[in-house]
Amino acid sequence: MPLDTLKLAVVWKNRWRRYGAVAASAVLFCLGTGLRLANLHNVTGRTPDETVYTKQTNVLFQSGNAGLRVLVAEYQNDPTMRLFPPPTRTGYLRMLAVTMRLTGKTDESAGAYLSCAASIGSLLLLALFGLRFFPPWAAVLALLFFAVSPPELELARRTWGDALVGFMALALVAVSAQITRDSRQPLWYVLFVLLGGFGILVKESWPIVLVLCTGWVLWVLLIELKDWKNACILLAGATAAVVGSIAWLASSVGGFSVVAGIFPNLIHANSANPYALEYQSGPGYLLLQAFWVLTPLVAVLCPLGLAVIFFSRPKLNLLLGGAGAGDWEVMRWSALLLLSFLAIPMMLPHWLNLRYLSPAFGPFCLAAGVGLRYAATWCWSRLPTVGRIALALLLAGGLAVAARQDYQRFRLMFVTNEVGDLSIKLLLDPSSLAAPAQSQPSASENRPLGRNSKEDRSDLLARKTR
Repeated sequence: MPLDTLKLAVVWKNRWRRYGAVAASAVLFCLGTGLRLANLHNVTGRTPDETVYTKQTNVLFQSGNAGLRVLVAEYQNDPTMRLFPPPTRTGYLRMLAVTMRLTGKTDESAGAYLSCAASIGSLLLLALFGLRFFPPWAAVLALLFFAVSPPELELARRTWGDALVGFMALALVAVSAQITRDSRQPLWYVLFVLLGGFGILVKESWPIVLVLCTGWVLWVLLIELKDWKNACILLAGATAAVVGSIAWLASSVGGFSVVAGIFPNLIHANSANPYALEYQSGPGYLLLQAFWVLTPLVAVLCPLGLAVIFFSRPKLNLLLGGAGAGDWEVMRWSALLLLSFLAIPMMLPHWLNLRYLSPAFGPFCLAAGVGLRYAATWCWSRLPTVGRIALALLLAGGLAVAARQDYQRFRLMFVTNEVGDLSIKLLLDPSSLAAPAQSQPSASENRPLGRNSKEDRSDLLARKTR
């Protein structure tokens, strides 16, 4: 066969492999979207955090900044209210208010719609980011893991800000990767600044994501590309966005002194929170055990993928070459962001809750996809044709079974047993679910009761609501 013909055959073979990955990603995106929509309306009881978010948004929706300042004053003066989300998360509250306006709903279901949309957006972003920077079939596997991920499916049906934070974090990681590969495109800098500034108003953990991504981009621009001009533009823009967001927040709640007085109380309030002490405390490795309980296959494959990404030599790695090529540097930075974000709640007291790790769910699945892709390629290259057919059937059947089990685990734990949170004790200790469901407080009550629809925890609830 002539050399040109052989080259053309290889090009078309690689192209059809990528087309196959894109088609599989589209199917899995539809699967993940369908699962999120199917479980949107089967929540039988709302948690106090959801009640508080909804109450705060209704006050903001009806009274504007004046109502917001009343909520802030109540939060400052009433120690009990500090056990619940602060009203300074105005970015999330305003997004929730927009959702209420669009849907015509003013109860907790409006927040569930927002979380569902954010989770579906994360699915789409994961597919685009994975296909762009990771080996295509590793991205397909990651999308499968994410589509049926029990913690992500739970976030998608709750009025919590964590699904939105996860979506925005994945978007910022994708934008950061684009800047490192196309540093002359102004659009990526604009998106980076907008996401970085708005995230400050969504949740207090956002600066961690922003600092990690900013450090990544600055390292590439300054150390690798020697692009001082764009590095200064990025740093100045991100700083201005953060300062502008804080200034806007201060003007909304009554001044910088009010903002400065609230944020230091958050960590102190958590350390004195009976719920956090009871259900979010313990050694840090329990977070890893929680991932094992919820999605065991991904928990096993993720360390393998991280080992491949960090310790394999790119020129010899089976992931690289042809249609299986990935952007090695982006993969390593994504893995580093995953480990950094995973380590932080492990080092803080009473923060062992998978909700706080929502920005890491996407990179977690991508690392698992890399691990399985590597293991499958290693086996594939050493098998005859018959063995390869058997391997393909085994992988397809095994992944189908694992995905079904992950989804059934989500249904059993969060739909049937009505676990209302992702704190480690609720996930690891089934006996904590033995009590009958607590009644949901009426809208007329000033203080929401309980943290979880399955808590007996009567004594705990009494202490929280005194």
